[in-house]
Amino acid sequence: MHYTSLTLHDGTVLSAWPIRKPVPSVFKRECIPADPEGVLHEYARAGKEISDVNNTERWRPQTVLAMNLNVRRALRDIVLPGLTEALERVQSLEAQLNRIEALLNDALDHGKKSAD
Repeated sequence: MHYTSLTLHDGTVLSAWPIRKPVPSVFKRECIPADPEGVLHEYARAGKEISDVNNTERWRPQTVLAMNLNVRRALRDIVLPGLTEALERVQSLEAQLNRIEALLNDALDHGKKSAD
């Protein structure tokens, strides 16, 4: 699926709508970047209308912003600590593996010298 999106300058997507995937020649001619989410056209704006109290439609983008903040908090509070622990464990295993390899190399070198 491919999309056109309306975003804030920080990249927060306020709305998006599906579009047909352009043919390869259009990708090349218009130098459309490959976006992992499938967003082909992005229109950034300041979002001043969201804080306008007279705008009765402001609730929709405000809900999007609230969801965005909640996802960021969830990632920071739930996912990142687990990744930090996993990284520490991988680094510990890597150090242990390096020690084992060094011991094996020393044993092989010692065995070759004894044979000579």
